[in-house]
Amino acid sequence: MQALTLVRKGTRWRIWDGESVRIWWDRWIPTAADYRVQTQVSRLGITEKVSKLIDQDTRSWKSNLLQANFQPTYRDRINQIPIPFHPRADMRV
Repeated sequence: MQALTLVRKGTRWRIWDGESVRIWWDRWIPTAADYRVQTQVSRLGITEKVSKLIDQDTRSWKSNLLQANFQPTYRDRINQIPIPFHPRADMRV
């Protein structure tokens, strides 16, 4: 169990469908300190998944949600994360 915890601390999530990754708790933003959102100025719940931020039809970030819930620095960082057109399960890298 301790080994698994250590491995998780050294990894981040690669976003595919966003269903496995929590916006506020998990490590998923490649260019952010500790790969996490450091400030929470949002109406999104603390257990919300990254999938809530993805338009499933266009496979793009929902700019209205990013605008309303993230500071400009994090909006820019999130917008730089590519969303694959063919979703599959998120993966630790």
